Amino acid sequence: MGLKKNKLFLKAIDLSDSLGVKDYVWHFSKYKEVLEFCLKNEIIILGGDIILFENSTYNFESSSWHYGGQSYKDSINTARVYLEKYSLKNDVDSTYIAFVFKGIN
Repeated sequence: MGLKKNKLFLKAIDLSDSLGVKDYVWHFSKYKEVLEFCLKNEIIILGGDIILFENSTYNFESSSWHYGGQSYKDSINTARVYLEKYSLKNDVDSTYIAFVFKGIN
């Protein structure tokens, strides 16, 4: 499945230039849209990294989560629970998420 062909992907930020990694991130405010997309398309989320935008630079934070099962519903729930807890403890205005999807290039 090509995520790049979906409108949701157009809301992502390409980190190739700023961090030199082939990764795309979404602003924290978009995470529910990403989870909904994964639910509708039965996509497993293997995990994700929290990235902060500070001083005009993207920086990986030490926060992340992972999922090792085979259920797309459980993987989405794992991501949802983690991100909801994260948002209760942290200011998310300058926060981005790099999701790791199974089977998407």
